[in-house]
Amino acid sequence: MGNIYSINGPQPPDEWLSMSNGTTSAFIDLMALAAGVLAGNDGERLLAVCIAEEDQSVRGIGTVGFELSELPWDKDRFEEQRSFMLRVTEAAASGLGSECLGYVPDLGFLKPCFDKFALMLEKMTADDINPDAAEERRAEAEDSDPERCGFPRCEKHGVYLTCFGCVICNGE
Repeated sequence: MGNIYSINGPQPPDEWLSMSNGTTSAFIDLMALAAGVLAGNDGERLLAVCIAEEDQSVRGIGTVGFELSELPWDKDRFEEQRSFMLRVTEAAASGLGSECLGYVPDLGFLKPCFDKFALMLEKMTADDINPDAAEERRAEAEDSDPERCGFPRCEKHGVYLTCFGCVICNGE
């Protein structure tokens, strides 16, 4: 079983990014590390937390795919946020922060995944955003959730913590 990422549900399957569980773990680790370095405001930090929440070691193998339209985008700042996510994807593909991992990710093997994810981000428009996703997330957030606690980061890895803790620590 693997994980599927798409812009939104109605897309044809050839536009999805499908990854094995092991590939997904490395992909998410690298995205979380890069987002931890690059996030500069709360909207970007929230996107970083959402990526790190794709933690198979806690949520279960093969259960972390999502639709980009379901992320808590701010429609008024979509272009800025998409640009951030594209920078994160590029930095992750280059291995930014990977020296703190307990393994050496095969960046050559992961490159097509990062390329496809970037292509999906480039194709996405503000009209694709689920307008209720951000509000639903806020309504469901508990007082102890990271976005309500100033976006704490893992002292060891620098990634933004999720309600599950550090995605990198959890996988070690």
